[in-house]
Amino acid sequence: MNTDVLILGGGLVGLTTAIALDRHGISSIVVDPAEPQTQLSANFDGRVSAIASAPWAMFGALGLTDAMRPEACPIRRIEVRDGLQKDCLDFTPKPHDAGDLSFVGMMLENRVLRQVLHGAVDTTPHLTFKPLTRATNVTRDEAGVRATLSDGTQIKARLLIGAEGRQSPTRDEAGIRSARWRYRHDAIVTAVHHSLPHHNI
Repeated sequence: MNTDVLILGGGLVGLTTAIALDRHGISSIVVDPAEPQTQLSANFDGRVSAIASAPWAMFGALGLTDAMRPEACPIRRIEVRDGLQKDCLDFTPKPHDAGDLSFVGMMLENRVLRQVLHGAVDTTPHLTFKPLTRATNVTRDEAGVRATLSDGTQIKARLLIGAEGRQSPTRDEAGIRSARWRYRHDAIVTAVHHSLPHHNI
């Protein structure tokens, strides 16, 4: 199989990149080892994303926000507090900062993002999605990229994108270093039901 771009990783970043490339007529093959049924489960898995206004506008340019909007919650303001201190860091967008948008971003469950992105695959003609597969061998040289997949498929591409997350083997194999450090803190992330309105804060 020949393609312009080979994308290793079919999560939120990999599929969004492939859809954006398609809108410009650039072909891609997305290889993802994850189980689609698990990724598209209707059950809440506890993971949500705060999508800033600029990426939200990008999703709009890709024609995806109409499907996301019914489940999205606008963020009108962000307050950051240290313990019970009264003073806070206040992130309230000014009209000239947000353009036509009156919100800092949107909160959206990751499962909804995955469902919308996977739903767009069928209407994205230059995108080939290969689930339950992984690259077993990748060779990069002046001619581009050649990869062998776990199902035996041979792929030739002009460019390779590693969208495998923070433990990216593609990044490690390319020798791209990343800075990592520990804060010696633990975090608890929760989802709560509340009786009072949050006023999008």
